[in-house]
Amino acid sequence: MEVLQKLNVRESTRVVSRAEISCMMRDLKLEISLVLVTRNNPEGASRAVQGVRAQHFQDWELLVVDDGNGAGIEAALKFADPRIKAFLNPERGVLKARNAGLEMALSKRVLYLNDDEIWDDLYLERCFVAQQFMPSWLISGVARSQAGN
Repeated sequence: MEVLQKLNVRESTRVVSRAEISCMMRDLKLEISLVLVTRNNPEGASRAVQGVRAQHFQDWELLVVDDGNGAGIEAALKFADPRIKAFLNPERGVLKARNAGLEMALSKRVLYLNDDEIWDDLYLERCFVAQQFMPSWLISGVARSQAGN
């Protein structure tokens, strides 16, 4: 059974509407920290940031961790969005870059993405719904890669 289908979630026999989800999100003042790790791929980082900025859910912070030459920082900051923060973590590896982003995160909810991922505009809402109705689940996945994989 598809649990999340266009933001309708079946809980037993009850269907939760998108309006209810919006109310729950507003009531909880949900905030999510997103950690984007990039390395020498400013075009990919830029597309990933665009995907985050296109989300219907807008209460997020994006931490761009550049594990390379700094080009990802420039790509992220060109959007002039105060929710986006970027910093250099030169050539320490993806795990250390993710941990560095985690240390900077302001929210207790953290999602990771890489510079080759593009999220569809409902991705954060789907993650929120899954977490609300299945709190023991660890949300993990990729919406799609730029290569179409």
